[in-house]
Order: sequence, then structure tokens, then C-alpha cells
Amino acid sequence: MAAAGMGPPPADYAVLMLGSAARGESLLSADQDHAILFADSSAAPDGGEAAADRAARQWFLALGGHISDILDAAGIPYCKGGVMSGCESWCRSLSGWRQAISRWVRRGSPEDLLNVDIFFDFRLVHGSTELVAQLQAAVSGRASRRGAFLKQLARNVGGHGGGRTFLGRLRTENGRFNMKANLTLPLVETLRVLAISRGIAERGSAARAAALAARDDIPPEVGRLGEDVAMVTRLVLRQQIADIAAGQPPSSLVDLPGLTGAETAILKAISGRVTRLDTLLTDTLFG
Repeated sequence: MAAAGMGPPPADYAVLMLGSAARGESLLSADQDHAILFADSSAAPDGGEAAADRAARQWFLALGGHISDILDAAGIPYCKGGVMSGCESWCRSLSGWRQAISRWVRRGSPEDLLNVDIFFDFRLVHGSTELVAQLQAAVSGRASRRGAFLKQLARNVGGHGGGRTFLGRLRTENGRFNMKANLTLPLVETLRVLAISRGIAERGSAARAAALAARDDIPPEVGRLGEDVAMVTRLVLRQQIADIAAGQPPSSLVDLPGLTGAETAILKAISGRVTRLDTLLTDTLFG
């Protein structure tokens, strides 16, 4: 930014990682998910605040573009969905983020719920801890108080079949099982919904599960879900390493014949728990 003649940052700011990277759970096929939060300008009766914020946003959008370019050059590709701090939807002032969160929580459209899935796992990687604390307060205050919003999030998680066939076997395509779609997503989403409902600020699935299990109003089996995410992650990572060594692109598909008998049994047990997540959420949130 200095070399481009754009001067110093016009306001305090924070660079945030989002999604699986923020949870510490991204593996070898991850793309970029990041955002920028910057401080609001001082209030001005002549409307100068809005103008100052617009000027600041242009500076931070340029910074976000540099961040995206550097990450892509380092081997972490651009996000196909545009979840990058060089895009306007992911570069906002504190008041702008508060307004966006309020809209997501109030409307709860499919797009809003997708934004929640991405953004509510945010983690500070550079910048102002004070700004991030204010943003976390906005997230906790707006989301945890709206039962209708939590119900929509829970409904979004429900209905997962754990990747099982009618006969109870793990459903595969060409011998491979989709770990992300069938197991990781419903497990992570369940822990996120429960954490939001209880105002828990932890980001990683294991930390969320531990914090939830320590409460008196959460069923003890929730603590097991963090272990399930960790097990699934290990199996996916091992497969990705093998695929890269074989010249294949890494993915979330795992070769079931390559698992041991014990690993297959554990995977089926995790799949069984996933089929019961909607009941767990309903009982915990609205029971």
C-alpha cells in the first residue's frame, strides 16, 4: 500500500480469517475466506462520517485485493464465491458489519444463513483486538436472542442422513465417501448453532464442544461431536496426502476400501450420530 502511494491506514482495522481456516480445520484443498473490519469515522453533523467511511473502505478494499493476490501466489487460490476482503460484501466498518449481521439474523434467507456459516467462525489474524471484541459482542447479542433465527439455523442442519444407504451402508461414488458433505458440515454446523445459542465465543469445533459440554443445559453427548470432527479431519488429511503423492487433486472424498476395519466402524458410528443431530438440536434449543 505504501509503495502504491496510498499512505497509512485511514482507521484502526482488523483482518479476519473465516470458515474452516478460522476454526483451524482447513486442510490441503482450502481456498481463501477472509474479511476486513475497520473502525467507524468520528461523527460529523454535516454527513462527513459517511463520506469518511466510504473513503476508508476504498483504502481497505485495495488492501484486501493485495491480501488475496499474495495468498493466491502462495498457493491458496482465490475463493470462487468471492469471500475475500477485496470484495465489498466482506470489507465493512464496524457499524456496517453490525447492520449486516442484523439483516442476516432478521431475514434468515438461504443466502443469509450461508453468510452466517462463513462469517460467524471469524478469527482475528492481524489488527485491533478491541474492534474484534466489539464485533463479537454484536454477534452474540443479536444472534443468541432471536429464537426464530436459531430455529432456522437448526432446520438448515436437520435432515442429514449421514451418507447412509437404505440398508445402513455408507453411500459411495466410485468407492469414495464424501466426508465433508455427509459428516463434517452437519457436525460443524451443529456445534456452531449451539455455540451461538449459548453465547460461546470459541471457534474450533473441539473447543466449542468442550465449552458446551461443560454447561449444565447441554446434553453430555455434545462433547463427543468435537472428537468426531477431529477423527473425520484426520482421515481426510491422510487421504489428501496420499492423493497428492499419486498426482491427484486433494478433496474431501475418502477411499473406503483403504480404511481399516476399526476406522470403518468408527466412521459408521459417527454417521449414526449425524442422523440424530436434528433431534439433538431440537431438544437442546427448544425442548
